[in-house]
Amino acid sequence: MRALFLLPLLVHAFGATAQLDDATRRDSVLRMTASRPVAHQLKRTWDFGGVHFSNRFAGARLNEVERVNDTAFVCTIAPENRPVNGSPWYAFAVRADEPRWISVTLRYTDFFHRYHPKISLFEGEWHDLPDSLLHGPDTLPHAHPGQTGDTILLHEWVRMDLWVDTLSLTVAAQQVIDVARDQRWWMRLEAGGLTGREAAPVEGTPYELWAWHAGEGPNGLLLLGRQHPPEVTGALALRQFMLRLLEDDELATRFRTQWRVTVIPLMNPTGVDGGHWRHNGGGVDINRDWWLMQQPETRAASTILERNLGGRNYLIDFHSTWKDILYPQDSTANDTITPGWLDRFDALLGTPTPRRQVPFFAPITSLHWAQAHGIPAVVYEVGDDTPEEELDRKARLAAEAVMHALLGDRVGLR
Repeated sequence: MRALFLLPLLVHAFGATAQLDDATRRDSVLRMTASRPVAHQLKRTWDFGGVHFSNRFAGARLNEVERVNDTAFVCTIAPENRPVNGSPWYAFAVRADEPRWISVTLRYTDFFHRYHPKISLFEGEWHDLPDSLLHGPDTLPHAHPGQTGDTILLHEWVRMDLWVDTLSLTVAAQQVIDVARDQRWWMRLEAGGLTGREAAPVEGTPYELWAWHAGEGPNGLLLLGRQHPPEVTGALALRQFMLRLLEDDELATRFRTQWRVTVIPLMNPTGVDGGHWRHNGGGVDINRDWWLMQQPETRAASTILERNLGGRNYLIDFHSTWKDILYPQDSTANDTITPGWLDRFDALLGTPTPRRQVPFFAPITSLHWAQAHGIPAVVYEVGDDTPEEELDRKARLAAEAVMHALLGDRVGLR
């Protein structure tokens, strides 16, 4: 396996360099966030007699297909460049001229199998592949450290049994929500409470970052999503969070009179449509670029956010990871809001969501951009396999807790 930028390695490395002088620190970040080559997928269809594979759609990731026999195939999945986080995204379509069972093995050039396969025959309808149709090697799995002190067991490859016919079956690591699909979802909300939309160009690409607004208050709630393409559960949580803010009950209505929401739901359009594991079109993790802003996405986002700051401000950045966890700013931040809403959130859930503070050696993430602007912030991480019903429930309760905290409500607090 090739070297990977995994969270434990980042934390260790950043902690070890915390005492570096500013010039050395800056030089390190300059190298980390400078554009580097990306290996673009060749978009194509693989035809094997009566079975056909394709990566000809936005968000696809399928690098090669080999036929073992008439009903067995091996799909190779490779990242956009290296080093890269262990988020091995895959998405492809398969169909057959005649109905049949086939076996498809997923092999990764880097890292291990992480995401349980999702399948879809019809637009917007996704289902987990049944466990009975998923097989791994007989060897012991790799023990990978989780962020909550647990250990996650990962196989080098998996084999799927798939029933295919003339309808194209999409198989993916998560739901495929490309840029166009995401924009259509948010545009439908324009008739349901959103008060405006703006955009900033992503320089050097055909894309723009789109932002939507809700509320007319003097203060600013800033919401971000999808900095990393595979983190679909975080994007789904952001949608539910926003839907709760737009409701017509007393709490949400009162909130929107005092706060104006600015949401950038898809921060990395080149990476999302490119089917990337982690990086943007410049081959960079944009959540390491909030200090020097060498990438067009962070520059565009900062432009939008800064022109929508209010008298008071708060930022929440939605992500996905192994399991649900919250990352507040480190203890040096002057933040009187976050402890209250996190405590209320725990009370509403009836069980605490794990929290962790990870100080980095330079202000390179969205959390540190917020801190540099005097804005309290939280990274809201959703588990890769958190069921959608649970994801929805938690996001709505989080929105309620945030609204109460930003309004200064004491109801329900000890």
